[in-house]
Amino acid sequence: MSEKTELLKKLFAAHNADLLDTLADLDPSVLPQVQDKILCPICLVDYSEDAIDTEDLTDGHVWPYFIRARSNTHQPHRVLLCARCNHTSGHRGDKQMQFLEEIKQEEDRGYYRERRVQLVFGPDVKPIELNATLAVTEKSDKEIKTNFRFNPKRNNPAEVERFRDLAYKQGRCFSVLIQPHRLMRPRVARIGWITGAYLACFRAFGYRYILHSWLNPVRKVILDSFTNDEPTFHESDTLQIRVCDEHDSNEPKIGVIITPDGSFPVYVQIDYWNYHIRLPMPFRRSDVLEAMVVIEVEKGFVLPTGEGEAVGIGVECNKNSLAPDLHMCVWDYVLGKAD
Repeated sequence: MSEKTELLKKLFAAHNADLLDTLADLDPSVLPQVQDKILCPICLVDYSEDAIDTEDLTDGHVWPYFIRARSNTHQPHRVLLCARCNHTSGHRGDKQMQFLEEIKQEEDRGYYRERRVQLVFGPDVKPIELNATLAVTEKSDKEIKTNFRFNPKRNNPAEVERFRDLAYKQGRCFSVLIQPHRLMRPRVARIGWITGAYLACFRAFGYRYILHSWLNPVRKVILDSFTNDEPTFHESDTLQIRVCDEHDSNEPKIGVIITPDGSFPVYVQIDYWNYHIRLPMPFRRSDVLEAMVVIEVEKGFVLPTGEGEAVGIGVECNKNSLAPDLHMCVWDYVLGKAD
């Protein structure tokens, strides 16, 4: 058995122990059917340990490598995913996340690799479209000046000839409009971040968290992004994604956010880079949660938010620990574990 296979089978054992413990509280009647199985956390299809050998169960990294490369540690956070969900999320969400960040970097540097541009000479001339690289040379409140270059061999000869006639021979001025990248799918990129946040919560809280019905809309939009270039979801107080340039975290952070007086919905917030993702926190034991809030307030851990003051309780748990014993903590009781 290879070292990688051995690691995945230990991860399978951790998933299985967590699943059985969860279902013992939620629905004991299904325990015989999943005694030696786990559920893919995204599609919830069940798999036995043999699926590791057939590569139907694969090593799923919670965050893609290009994100981890900016972290203080490159060690991946692992979960088991079925091959379809793992590969599709990699080719879709992960790829688009990286694509979007590369485009942002181009905008920050003022240098754009080859993009589709539209050259506008005036209302009397049909705009010319070319593939070109651009570099910003001057910025003001009214205009941005650029230098651009293009390879005639990578463009329509007729468009190249029109440009040469208008710009060189006639000496006419023109404006450059940078078109959105034809391969960019911003909504798929956003769902990629939600997918990472969802898997991070699965790693921290386990099946007791993701099997709650409140997480059904999250899984639905993740699966929709696998085939739909324009996936949508209805943002709410407990399901949203925001970008804040004032706060940047080199390591993923998970916190449960709640107001001391309980006037605002409880949610999980995942912070990574300058992204802040909210997911539902389906607590079943308000008494346990309230006791945790009292402790945090006494420590002075009260944070200002857009909705007023809130308590942020950090989460350091790992339900998928490779330790031989099942990880148990106070969050299991918040999520409904029986005494």
